[in-house]
Amino acid sequence: MVDIIVDDGGHTSMDQIVTLVSTVNKIKDGGILFVEDTHSSYNLKDFLIDNKSNKYSFIDFSKKIIDDINTKFSKNFKKYKFSFSDCIYSMQIFESVVVFKIDRSKCFNSKVVTNKGKDYNIYDLTGIGNDHPVVRFEKFFSFFSPVIRLTKLKRKFRDIINKRMIRKFFK
Repeated sequence: MVDIIVDDGGHTSMDQIVTLVSTVNKIKDGGILFVEDTHSSYNLKDFLIDNKSNKYSFIDFSKKIIDDINTKFSKNFKKYKFSFSDCIYSMQIFESVVVFKIDRSKCFNSKVVTNKGKDYNIYDLTGIGNDHPVVRFEKFFSFFSPVIRLTKLKRKFRDIINKRMIRKFFK
């Protein structure tokens, strides 16, 4: 068993995936697998598995591992046929580098935690900031309220605003 493995190999997605699959069980708890030159996953045809797309790239494989280690909550636990969720507990992604942190003792199914029934009057404010334009919209059209159902219109307006806000982050 080793503490650290650094993959500075052939830089192809296949090489990187094979390194991950074949070495992760040889790393001690508290150890890491450091895979570099992961930028080769992005349409560099000489490095891709099928030489056409990045559908099976190392980065795509890493994204599946993110899903794998994050679906251990008891309500939505999804068991993958091929899983690292019993040994990889954390990942860090940097420019051209993916680091896998190995610690089997930290890989466990999450459980619901309750406060034994005491109400602390904490409210879910998810999306509250997005409602500001909708509230202004509601006030403006309040005189139509008896004639038009604003619920669907409000929802549509909120969706339009949210999509515009989100698009800023994905351009």
